[in-house]
Amino acid sequence: MNIVQYNLTTTTKEGGVETFVWELSRHLARRGHTVTIIGGAGTISRSVPAVRVLRFPFVERMTWRAFKPFRRHVELTKLLERMSLMPAAVPNALALQPDLLHLHKPYDFVVGPLAHAAGAKVIYHGHGEDFYPFDQPLSQTADAMLSCSGYNASTLKARYHREPEVVFNGFDAELFQPQLLDANERSHWLQADERGILFVGRLQPWKGVQYAIQALRLLVPQRKLRLLISGAGTYRPTLEQLVARLGLQGQVTFLGSTPHAQMPQLYAAADVVVGTSFASETFGMALCEALACARPVIASDWLGFQEVVVDGQSGLVVPAQNPAALAAAIERILDDPALGRQLAMEGRRHVHRLFTWEAVTDRVEAVYQRLVSSATRPQCS
Repeated sequence: MNIVQYNLTTTTKEGGVETFVWELSRHLARRGHTVTIIGGAGTISRSVPAVRVLRFPFVERMTWRAFKPFRRHVELTKLLERMSLMPAAVPNALALQPDLLHLHKPYDFVVGPLAHAAGAKVIYHGHGEDFYPFDQPLSQTADAMLSCSGYNASTLKARYHREPEVVFNGFDAELFQPQLLDANERSHWLQADERGILFVGRLQPWKGVQYAIQALRLLVPQRKLRLLISGAGTYRPTLEQLVARLGLQGQVTFLGSTPHAQMPQLYAAADVVVGTSFASETFGMALCEALACARPVIASDWLGFQEVVVDGQSGLVVPAQNPAALAAAIERILDDPALGRQLAMEGRRHVHRLFTWEAVTDRVEAVYQRLVSSATRPQCS
């Protein structure tokens, strides 16, 4: 099959959706499919043999927000960003004569009719809740609707009145494995006598990093701890101000975006990995990767995490937006190494059962084949 993965941010940002596009493309190409990634003109790249990557200019959302009429319209500026990619990207995508065009954000629904006119089937893959006015009628341009989790499927069904097929997100089982770090390697992130708490994700309010910072304040100075924050986003200045206000400058490190290939070593340096989202989160890719590396995980009780982190089995679950509960769970892990090892190993078994890229690719490929088969099936007279 000739497949185009269409997603602007794949080549401009690091994140769960972007990882999904890179890894699905890699595994589809391994199976002999022709795969092209269409993205924005950015510098993000990964080694994906046999996958063509095309980058096109666009007008970034923050540029749109500089204009007063758009300043407070987050969804509109995201839509304008995506539409600004279309004049260059869509003709090149359709010139490839794809059998399938796979969209990963609802802002790209507008590409659907053009793809249909070129004879391509359109798949929309839900990874979040980027809803906006008029997306509901536009959603009908998708021939199939997929979802990254059961929770996300329920939100898409409520919004679009269609039954999405759950394929889950996945992790790279070849890359994300338990690592042994020596003291010198660990010193890249932590001092010799420190224990490490790790957060990985975009720095946005709903990711809840502020509650991890507040939990840290409850744990020091009795303990030598450091909170490592890996990720970038517009909320970073606010988080830095919170760290300063709480006097935690010596216990918090903002790492910025960590290259994907270095993540297993970063997970290995951490004594516990936390997921603190209280909205929008649909799966918990970073927590899945941490469990694959056999690290203990603590997650908020936000529904989007529930398929990855099962309380008392593959990790600990605490109430969202509750620094005291998070601090108590961190203490529990740090004070009971045997419990941490037990949760980590069961978590590793759990994600290997459900979330490998091979399993994800099987599910997506089956949908592709069904759509292509329906398009070519002879008509009965």
